Amino acid sequence: MEFALDELKLHAKIEGKGLNNVLDSILDNVGKINRGETLSYLKTGVPTIDKRIAITMDNIVLIGGAAKHGKSKFTTYLVRKLLENNKDLMCQWHSYEDDENELGLNFVYPYAMMNGPEINQKGKKLSEEQLERVQLAVQRARSFNIDIHDKPLNIKDISIKFLIFVKKNPDKKHILVIDNASLILDEGNDRDDKIMNTLSSLRQKTKALIFVIHHFNDEQMSLDRLSTGFRPLIKDLKGREAYRRVPKMVLLINYPFMYSQILNAYRPYKDILKHMYIVDVAANRLMPLTNDDHEEETSDDSLIYFYADLNYNIFIPLNELR
Repeated sequence: MEFALDELKLHAKIEGKGLNNVLDSILDNVGKINRGETLSYLKTGVPTIDKRIAITMDNIVLIGGAAKHGKSKFTTYLVRKLLENNKDLMCQWHSYEDDENELGLNFVYPYAMMNGPEINQKGKKLSEEQLERVQLAVQRARSFNIDIHDKPLNIKDISIKFLIFVKKNPDKKHILVIDNASLILDEGNDRDDKIMNTLSSLRQKTKALIFVIHHFNDEQMSLDRLSTGFRPLIKDLKGREAYRRVPKMVLLINYPFMYSQILNAYRPYKDILKHMYIVDVAANRLMPLTNDDHEEETSDDSLIYFYADLNYNIFIPLNELR
């Protein structure tokens, strides 16, 4: 009985929010959007992304893809465009595949129009023009407020570090990037549920934008998928159902150049395939799609085609190429 009373006292301290207050907040926000005082999404400066994806705060975005398909590079591109166009944004990046230097260079490449081997020429000096390009690129990247962690942690420690990051910067909006979920140190049968449920709670506490990079299972690479160009589906996400249930948005990466079967079948078009990058907006609870989430069926309405050069971290929607 004493335990039950203690529980009641504890829950009595947790105040809810009245429906009228919630509705007032919704109406106020709609009014600001209607008057052009604010946007309903975070601007990237890329019309196709702003229209077709419309990334928002208070959101978990899962980016899924096969190994070596440029998931990290595409995420770097999205975050870079967000930081360029939203000066009140800050980012904490947990990079467990690339170390801090590799991640930093990913922000330099598109500005310098030079890749790693070109910047770090062994036994050679950069020309004055090349050195100036690198210096200007570094200067541009310095404007981004990014806190980098490249040592793997468990989800509890990631959550604590991000909460401290948010508390230290209360006047900013916050992004959390985890690259990637497979390398988070938690173990056990409930690992995936624990990770995603913790991130859901973290989103609710901080109203942050959270990017989670994740891998596909082996089924996505099976030969019977050749007829669809190995187009991924939500069910191809590795692990438990939580990776499909918790995110408000799921972006699936398809880089045809990485499949030997496709290259063999379309060898004359190898150079075209090298720069074709496909992003499937497979789930987006914030915007209507033609079909339901793509567990089994596919729809071309959700596909965004990019010209990509992964050497320089450049992605341009095909309809915006000039």
